[in-house]
Amino acid sequence: MAKDFLLFVLIITLLDVAFGLYISRTSLIKNLDETFVVICRDEGGQYVTWQGPNGTLNAKTRPMVQHAFYGFSILFNKTKIEDAGNYTCILNASPQVRKVFSLTVRGNNDF
Repeated sequence: MAKDFLLFVLIITLLDVAFGLYISRTSLIKNLDETFVVICRDEGGQYVTWQGPNGTLNAKTRPMVQHAFYGFSILFNKTKIEDAGNYTCILNASPQVRKVFSLTVRGNNDF
């Protein structure tokens, strides 16, 4: 059992290195109404998908996903309390390769 787990960890580590998934931030604490982006890209140019607390993100969701030459970003426009949570960048070609970004949003009474 432990041997299988170690093999699994080794495979995930090798895939992560092989595909070179990069995320610009792993966590942030923001105030209400702030705007910022988080970028995720695969060094090999493969497509990625962003998952948020409520499912898959795209160009029509909040936050919205943007695709550009530098990768796939999620745009948080005027943060709200409900934006808080974990956002996962997933490599489409190998879904077990992923990076997580965690967002905390402080309300006006949190200072």
